[in-house]
Amino acid sequence: MKKSSLKFVFLLLVFFTGLVFPGCKQKKSVSLKDVDSLSLSPNIQWAVVTSPYVAFRTEPGYDQLVAKHGRRGAVLEVLGKQYIREEKIEDENARRPKKIVTYATWYLFTDGWLEETDVSIYDNRLRAQSVASSLN
Repeated sequence: MKKSSLKFVFLLLVFFTGLVFPGCKQKKSVSLKDVDSLSLSPNIQWAVVTSPYVAFRTEPGYDQLVAKHGRRGAVLEVLGKQYIREEKIEDENARRPKKIVTYATWYLFTDGWLEETDVSIYDNRLRAQSVASSLN
């Protein structure tokens, strides 16, 4: 073998070794000592309010009474979910008024109901809290 081809093989070996071994760095550990059991439960969903301000409703639907208000970044436990069908009539004065049917998903929280467009749903509380901290 020529001397130049040995140098080339050696440089390739050094290059690939440099690519493989930096991936073996020690990663940070996550302490779960102070985490309550509900935070990681697979049966409980958590929501983060994504709209700047929200109005919790007494029942699902925008025509219901407002129970409380909330702000972006709030982390909430999901207590229930309901799908509703809404019918609206477009231009009632027209010769043939058009009926528009929409479907919406509403989530129940301790303060009331919010539509899915106002929240993001997560599998555990830790993930929801990290998303909420990035929103603020």
